[in-house]
Amino acid sequence: MERQRPDYLPPIKARRWSFPWLLFIAAVLLALAAFGVKQHIDTQIAWNARFERAGSAPISPATPALPVDVSADDPVEHLRDVQNARQRAEQDARERASWRCIDGIPFRKIPGGWENVPGERC
Repeated sequence: MERQRPDYLPPIKARRWSFPWLLFIAAVLLALAAFGVKQHIDTQIAWNARFERAGSAPISPATPALPVDVSADDPVEHLRDVQNARQRAEQDARERASWRCIDGIPFRKIPGGWENVPGERC
């Protein structure tokens, strides 16, 4: 038994095919993906140009030179300078020991995470 549609309801419209909209959305997504790939490649090129040193050996950190001038007028002051320099060298060594190295870039611990150490390599 078939049902009949009441007269007070509007007629049912034929279904529309939404292929043009799907084609447009697909084209936009492809364009955005291509732009994203281009941006990624440009970023990698800029990163390599800035941070990669072609043909250079890794730079090892040098220990600070201790004062060797023993002809100072006050030997106590000279001793204090030597002790301060040693303390600074030990503190720097402790600080460097807490660094982590990822792909030749040193990172140091900060509250809430890690930050890279500018101007240093490991």
